[in-house]
Amino acid sequence: MVIDNQVVTGSQTNQMFVAQLSASGTVQYIKTNTGTGATNSNNISTNSSGNVFVAGQISSGTAIFDSITLPDPNGNGIFVVCLSPVGTVLSAKTIATEPSWSSFFISDLITDNQGNHFVAGAFMGDPVFGSIPVPNPTPGVQSVYLSRLDPAGNAVWAIAGGDASNLDVPKSLALGQNEDLFIAGNSSGSSNQPFSLAGLTVSNAKGYIFKVNAGGQYNHIAGRIFYDMNSDGIYNTTDAAAPATVLHVGSQYYNAESNGYYNAFTDSGTHIVSVSAPPYYNAVPGNHQVTFAGYGNVSNTADFALQPVPGMQDLQITLTSLAPPRPGFVFPLQITYRNAGTTLLSGSVELPLNSQLSFLQSMPAPSSQSGDTLIWNIGNLQPNQTGNIQIYASLPATAILGSIIHQLASVSPLTGDLTPADNTDTDSAIVVGSYDPNDKQVNLTSLTPTQIQTQEWLEYTIRFQNTGTDTAFTVRLADTLSALLNIPTIEILASSHPNTWSIKGTGIMEFRFDNILLPDSNINEPASHGFVKYRIKPKTTLALGDVIENTAYIYFDFNMPIVTNTATTEVKLINSVATLERNPLHIYPNPNNGTFTLQCSNIWQQQVSAELRNVLGQIVWTQILPVENGKLNQVIRTSNLPKGVYYLQLKTENGSKVQKVVIE
Repeated sequence: MVIDNQVVTGSQTNQMFVAQLSASGTVQYIKTNTGTGATNSNNISTNSSGNVFVAGQISSGTAIFDSITLPDPNGNGIFVVCLSPVGTVLSAKTIATEPSWSSFFISDLITDNQGNHFVAGAFMGDPVFGSIPVPNPTPGVQSVYLSRLDPAGNAVWAIAGGDASNLDVPKSLALGQNEDLFIAGNSSGSSNQPFSLAGLTVSNAKGYIFKVNAGGQYNHIAGRIFYDMNSDGIYNTTDAAAPATVLHVGSQYYNAESNGYYNAFTDSGTHIVSVSAPPYYNAVPGNHQVTFAGYGNVSNTADFALQPVPGMQDLQITLTSLAPPRPGFVFPLQITYRNAGTTLLSGSVELPLNSQLSFLQSMPAPSSQSGDTLIWNIGNLQPNQTGNIQIYASLPATAILGSIIHQLASVSPLTGDLTPADNTDTDSAIVVGSYDPNDKQVNLTSLTPTQIQTQEWLEYTIRFQNTGTDTAFTVRLADTLSALLNIPTIEILASSHPNTWSIKGTGIMEFRFDNILLPDSNINEPASHGFVKYRIKPKTTLALGDVIENTAYIYFDFNMPIVTNTATTEVKLINSVATLERNPLHIYPNPNNGTFTLQCSNIWQQQVSAELRNVLGQIVWTQILPVENGKLNQVIRTSNLPKGVYYLQLKTENGSKVQKVVIE
């Protein structure tokens, strides 16, 4: 054999070699073995020090790697050789033998950051890994092995799996969080038999992916989470699944799938399983205690019934811009409304359109329009029912870059609503020229210690756009949450398209938009955008100077990920005067009949003074208004005032803000 004009010779018919090439394809070194046995290998891995690990098979004699001789395995053997970055043999070891001369080979080798090795392959006899025998679970049929080796090449554990009649072939290994190990493979044969590994069984398996822990085995906790609307503790056909519920087992997090079922994989010992019940619901039972002795056990009765507190009224609204506003372009917005309570509710949604925007269309169309205010009647909403409204408006080409488009949406009625603050939502978008359409935003770039203790929500929005040249069939968002966030408090607020989401480990989130059929921006620019929005609370242990950082990874089909910017929130003290003067004051509706809602954020005092003056400067109304968690959200009633133009002034100890109000 010749590699880059270098001749490679071997002493046996089958003999392995390792060649290192530079980035330009120049051979750096070529390493072979000698000896009386046959060797072959197609498995290689590296570590952070640049060492190279090669795994392969040996049979019918010895194998000599520099000064290290591997003895004849008297059958078949599996070995691992370690080479330095320059090709010097540092170690070589036979890790397993199989004396019956039947099929025994290695399919994959991976190495973790600590130098531990994981190997997978297939066999038909009864191999031994070090001192660990691995009997064939299906004698006479090719089965799968999986083993972990310490850095010295000693077997820590070894397990086997397979089915009754097929040739089982593992293909690849991968490491996940907490050294969770994934093995993928297939079964070659005409019959579809159950495939078993590490205590779990997949029915009718032609292909498989298994996940095991660093110990090579795991236990399985499963159950169903559902909304128990009649509070009988039993899942009925009238009950609904609760897929957005976060479940925690120790320090690990999971969530229910769309059908309400969840699967958690644990070690041996006793585990407390609990869920984070949404507002106005109680989880029954409060938790499950599950105890496992050894591995391969399954507990599949850890169900949770989310039972409602009757009569709770709570409408909720979210407003999201799918892309930044650009002069001369369409500006897409989405309103998401939800019945977050426990009783049937009906109402309407209003969107007073910013004066710089011209309404083009919406889906669904508005039920009515009053001036610049668009109104949708949303009918009856069942508990947890959600609806979306897509709005498309145009921004004139004369719009000034850097100016801000403030939008406000509201859902009513407010009477009887338990949390009127979330009946309105605002979106403040900066007018831009060019921009990156794939980004991650957070509503607060800073938090005060007071906000940390009062558990102020952080709202994250991940936006994406298909700027390719063809339709995107699948979009996947990977989002590893900061350790400074309180994971069980997460709530999914809105999304542009149907999706499934999951949370695993210590806070690894994934959103999947399967069959999204997202057109590329060249074909349909307004429809090429998408987003997800969620909110989560910070941990109460945060201190001044702590910074919460979050970055998302966006995958379009099988392309490499697009990495978003990092959204940051810093814990610090804020100047209340500058904040009041900088943040927008929202008054809606405006004009109005004397009753209107007043809203302003980031006011770090317990109360503010509000005054309403006529055009002569006379005070015609005044009131002290409370501030909750830095937010002012009050309904003002001045129906006794005559029609005309007024000026509303908010005053704190160190500053003020004025805005015009029209009563008609």
